[in-house]
Amino acid sequence: MNKKRLLAFICLATFCAALVPASLAQRDDRRRPPRHRSKSQQRRITSNKADARITELMTQLRGQKVKAERAGKISQPFFSVEGQGINVNGENVQVFVYASESAAKAEAIRVSPDGGSVGTSMMSWMAPPHFYRKGELIVLYVGSEQAVIDALVAVLGAQFAGR
Repeated sequence: MNKKRLLAFICLATFCAALVPASLAQRDDRRRPPRHRSKSQQRRITSNKADARITELMTQLRGQKVKAERAGKISQPFFSVEGQGINVNGENVQVFVYASESAAKAEAIRVSPDGGSVGTSMMSWMAPPHFYRKGELIVLYVGSEQAVIDALVAVLGAQFAGR
């Protein structure tokens, strides 16, 4: 009887050993992100695209004979993407890069013509706001330095909202 029990135990152990790794592999597959690209890779790609577009914008602004340098990250509650601050002739300009032109256009539509509100957010600006959109970029300048405004208009076109 001991031999039968030992043989049954060995068979059961072998069966379980074969079954458990298969079930663990299935569980691991559910936890893994899709193989095409992980979220961090997608963020990196988006971040690289944003960096390239901001660098391109700064180069174009410098071509307008103004100083342009990166300032730091910007977050505005009324825009869905994080922005990048740049200093243009010492003035703060905020640049928001979207995944597509249509995404930027959808956000731009939410800005009132005078720039006093974005969606349900009402603004109390310290100086006149100027909103520009070109491709997947939305650029916000709050100020009145004519050299900065002229450079932005030359590179981005006329403002779509603001005063």
